[in-house]
Amino acid sequence: MRLIDRYLLRELLIPLGYCLGGFLVFWISFDLFKSLNDFQRYNMQAGDIVHYYLLTAPELLVLLLPVALLLGLLYALTNHARHHELTAIRAAGVSLWRLSVPYLGTGLVFALVLFWLNESLVPDGTERAEQILLRRQTGQTQTPAKDWTRNLVFENELDQRHWQIGYYHVAAAVMRRPQIDCMNPDGSHRRIFAEGALWENGTWVLTNVEEVVYPAHTNLVLPPTHSATLVLSNLPETPELIASEIKISHLNSVKAVRQAQLSIRDLRHYLRLHPNWMSNGGTSC
Repeated sequence: MRLIDRYLLRELLIPLGYCLGGFLVFWISFDLFKSLNDFQRYNMQAGDIVHYYLLTAPELLVLLLPVALLLGLLYALTNHARHHELTAIRAAGVSLWRLSVPYLGTGLVFALVLFWLNESLVPDGTERAEQILLRRQTGQTQTPAKDWTRNLVFENELDQRHWQIGYYHVAAAVMRRPQIDCMNPDGSHRRIFAEGALWENGTWVLTNVEEVVYPAHTNLVLPPTHSATLVLSNLPETPELIASEIKISHLNSVKAVRQAQLSIRDLRHYLRLHPNWMSNGGTSC
C-alpha cells in the first residue's frame, strides 16, 4: 500500500469512526431511557442489558454504516479541498481513478460487512434479544419459550412428504410424537408414527416406531410393523431447514413479512420445501 493510500484511509476512517460511534452512543442512550421501565419489569441485570444491546446492535449497524460512511467521506473530501490537498495530489500526476481507489476499497469492504451482518447476525438478533428479556421471568430461566414449538405441521412439496409434530425443540432438534406421511415414486403411501425423534450424525433417529404401508393402486392396507428405532437417512428436512420453515410460517401478515429479518439461507430453505415452480419428482423416505 502506497503512502498516499494510507494517508487517505486514515483521513477517512477517523471521522468515520467518530460518526459511527456517535450514532451508536446516541441511539443506545435514547433507547435505554425509553426502555428502562421494561428492563426493570423483566428483572434484567446490567449484564443482561449489555448482552441485549450487543444482540440488537447488528441491525442498527446495517442502517448506520452507509450513513456514517457518507458523512465521513464528505468530511474527509471537504477537509482535503480546504487545504488544497486534492489539487496537489492531481498535480503530482495521480489520476482521479487512482485517487479514488482507497474510497472504493473501503466501500467494497463495508458492503461485504453489511452482507455478512444481514446473513449471519441480523436475522436471529431480534429473537435472541427477546430471549434475554424473558430468561429471568418465572419458568423461563432454563427453557426459553421460543425453543418449543407445539403442533408443528409442514410439508415438503418437492419430495411429497408431510410432517406433523406434537412438540419440537428448536435448539436441541428433538421431536415428540412425530407423524410422517410419504408418497413414494412408485405410488405407494407410507405413514410413520413415533414416540420421539432425535437428530444424530446427520440423520433423524425415531424411537418406538409404528409403520403402515398403503400399496399403490389398491385399497389394501398392510399390517403395521413395529420397531424400537428407525433411522431416516438422506432426508433434506434438517433442523436448520425446519427452523427456517418455523420462522417464515409465523409471518402470517404482510406487515410481519415487511418487518421480518430473513436471510438468503432462510428463503432458500423455504423454497426447498415449497418449490411451486418445480416439478414433483422427489425421493422416498
